[in-house]
Amino acid sequence: MSFRCAGSNFSDFDEQRKVINKSVCTFGNSFLDDSLTGIFPDDLVVLTAKTGAGKTEIATQIAFANALKGKRVHLFALEAYEGEIQTRIKYKTMAQAFFLMPDWRRHNEVPSYQEWVYGRQGHLLDMFSPEVNILLEKQLKNLNIYYRNKDFNINTFEAQMAMIGTETDLVIVDHLHYFDFDTENENQDLRRTMKQIRDLTMFYRKPTVLVAHIRKQDKRYQSHIPDLEDIYGSSDISKVATKIVAAAPAKDVEQDENKPYIFPTYLKVLKNRLDGSRTNFAAVSGFNIQENKYEDNYAIGKVNTDGKFESVKKVPQWAKHSFQPVTNEERSRGNVYGSFQKSNQFRDD
Repeated sequence: MSFRCAGSNFSDFDEQRKVINKSVCTFGNSFLDDSLTGIFPDDLVVLTAKTGAGKTEIATQIAFANALKGKRVHLFALEAYEGEIQTRIKYKTMAQAFFLMPDWRRHNEVPSYQEWVYGRQGHLLDMFSPEVNILLEKQLKNLNIYYRNKDFNINTFEAQMAMIGTETDLVIVDHLHYFDFDTENENQDLRRTMKQIRDLTMFYRKPTVLVAHIRKQDKRYQSHIPDLEDIYGSSDISKVATKIVAAAPAKDVEQDENKPYIFPTYLKVLKNRLDGSRTNFAAVSGFNIQENKYEDNYAIGKVNTDGKFESVKKVPQWAKHSFQPVTNEERSRGNVYGSFQKSNQFRDD
């Protein structure tokens, strides 16, 4: 590699940009796609959240959404049991079919992923199984899943990338802290692992989404949404990643009493190498537990100095699927998530 004159070959860069734009993958989440414009070929995206806050669900949503678009996806399900990802996706599809029935309310219960997995809701969903099986065989033909059944370290990952690097469109690793480290110096091994993952992403020019843990927070100060410093091994992860996204349950946001199956969730971009201004905003996005997916629309706001979410009146123009924020008076009455109104009135040009 040598120096190149900055004043030449601009037409080459224009052509490269056109090629890159055709290769962009989706997050399968409207707030993340709006704020980050998708997942680009050289991206190393880190997705983080507290334990049980839905990291695997978001990773599965990213995988499924891209497979539906015809992208070739390779998912390393290092934490999941054999077949779990397919099980999650099948449940989503059958639950959607259930709620499309005009008379679904005649049932005394609604689908629950946990209840269905444990074999207690066959009477609700089994009728859809044969058709869904045929549908998913077509929809998931581009989704390839690696389930861990033995030790898995950076050398294992590198060997797998040598086999799939030229044919994949998106790599998802769920998750970083399930890599086995070779020495007792975890920080050193983590640093080396992150660097090699980044090098492989750059070498093959194929994006990687990497799920990461949150460290135990100080009980005296707990932000509603995790920050960069909260990521386990944050100093190495935040330096190497191109984009970092955090998720957390929005426990202080009251649910819409008419839609008790939708749970408000915080989403925030913690790092965006191409446009740092996007990290100024956060969102409340509804997670639909009946269908195991995020709603298309979201409320946009900011995280204040106390670590709490506050709505904003001027919505950035990139927030295409945002709702009009609620007033403080509505918030004090506890009517928060359910009172959002669709609006394009407050665009900030």
